Amino acid sequence: MNSNSKQFVMLHDEKRCIGCQACTVACKVINDIPEGYSRLQVQIQGPHNDEAGDPHYQFFRVSCQHCEDAPCVSVCPTGASFIDENGIVQVKKELCIGCDYCVGACPYHVRYINPLTHIADKCNFCADTRLTEGELPACVTVCP
Repeated sequence: MNSNSKQFVMLHDEKRCIGCQACTVACKVINDIPEGYSRLQVQIQGPHNDEAGDPHYQFFRVSCQHCEDAPCVSVCPTGASFIDENGIVQVKKELCIGCDYCVGACPYHVRYINPLTHIADKCNFCADTRLTEGELPACVTVCP
């Protein structure tokens, strides 16, 4: 990685998350995700009782972690899965053969084969839709 490149990371403050799912919906809409699939999920756990006995819930974002040593990249037989200059794990659609190796290799279980295109898909920080326009990922902009 050269010194002029950006290194994107996404932080999800689970103590501030209200579980509204706006991020999940925005991602599905902006990235045209097929019904029954998603690039990110907010999982809900609870209710748990706090010290005062009041119920509360915990919310956990589940999406690509853009691993530095991404197993999905190392198993890809065509080089379709790669890490770009910004540290984002990407998929070159024209090289993907839909073999499913990356889906099986992902330790976070956040990849899938798009049933319409037969190409591997996952969170890419909206790199091809919003980052190219200088905007933040859809999930970030809609979070209340």
